Amino acid sequence: MLDDIVTLAVSVNWINPASKEYEQTSFELTRASAQALRDFAPDPPSTQADSPSPSTQ
Repeated sequence: MLDDIVTLAVSVNWINPASKEYEQTSFELTRASAQALRDFAPDPPSTQADSPSPSTQ
C-alpha cells in the first residue's frame, strides 16, 4: 500500500451570504497512500499523560 496512489473527491457546499444562494465547488486531492494517511488521519497530538515522566534521582 505504501506505493499506491489514492484520490479523495471533495465537494464543498455553502450559502453565499451576499446572494443567500447555495454554492458548490468540487475538486480532487491525489496523494501517495502513505502521505494521505498522514494528511487525512494524522496521529492524535501527544499529551503529558502520554509522555514518560522524568526520572528522579
